[in-house]
Amino acid sequence: ICDVHYKLKTRDRRRNQMATAKVLTEDEITLSNLKKFFESIYVRADLTDHDALIVQADDVLPVCITLDQQRKLLKLLFAYENDHGQRALEYVNHMNDTYSLARFTVSSSGKSIGVDYDLPYRGGINPYQLLSVLRIFTKVCIAALTEKESRIQEEAAPSGIPEGVLH
Repeated sequence: ICDVHYKLKTRDRRRNQMATAKVLTEDEITLSNLKKFFESIYVRADLTDHDALIVQADDVLPVCITLDQQRKLLKLLFAYENDHGQRALEYVNHMNDTYSLARFTVSSSGKSIGVDYDLPYRGGINPYQLLSVLRIFTKVCIAALTEKESRIQEEAAPSGIPEGVLH
C-alpha cells in the first residue's frame, strides 16, 4: 500500500509540474537543461561523457537522447542485442511495418538492433510533449522486445516436421 501511495503522490506532483511547466525555447534545449527538466519531474536522467542523456521514464528502459542542433532534433535511441542472426533484416522490416512511431535498424556489424525516433524542436518544445513522446517510445520498444521474445520462442519450438526430412 505504501508503494502505491508513493507512486500516486509522485504522479500527482508530476501532473502539477507539467501543468505549470514553460515551453523550452530552441536556445534552452541543451542536454543539461533536459536533465534538469527530467529530474524536476522525478524521472531518472544521467549525462554521459559522449554527449548523450540516458533517461528512464517510469523506471522502465534506458533511452539515449542526443541533440542534433543543426537540424533542431532531439534523437531518442534504444538498442538491443540481435538474436535473429541472418534474419535480422527481415525482422527489422517487419518491425518497421508494424510500429510507425519508431524506426528500426540493424547495426553495420549485425550485432544489435536500434530503435530511434527524431523529435523536432524548432520553435521550442512543450515538456509535456517530450515526456509523452518518451513514454510512447518506451512502450514501442517494450512491444518490440516482447514480440522479439515471442518470435524466438516460436522459432525454437519443434515444427512437427521429422528432423531427418530436412537433412
